[in-house]
Amino acid sequence: ATATGGLSGAEILSAVESLYVDELKPYGRILRKRLAEQANAAGRGAADIGIRELRTACEACAWLDVQAEGGADWSAQIRGRPAVFVDVYSPQDHYPQELWYQVAAYFA
Repeated sequence: ATATGGLSGAEILSAVESLYVDELKPYGRILRKRLAEQANAAGRGAADIGIRELRTACEACAWLDVQAEGGADWSAQIRGRPAVFVDVYSPQDHYPQELWYQVAAYFA
């Protein structure tokens, strides 16, 4: 069944799942980009779905919980699944300093 913009609910869930694997919170704008990436990788060209249509499609998916995130932003999270996401805005570095020395040496 097609949700919106030619995308099925399964395709949307797959994109959300891939963001969980990457530990990225599935904000609407990021989910839209991931859907385009997956469509391109499958040889279907870019998925063309508007952000409002995508939100409506996510809200129609029983396995997704759409939450307002401030302003016009929103996220689509998998119901019953722990939300373990990287905070891309956090100044805290969880990697040991030694790793960064090794990375610098590798790229030098």
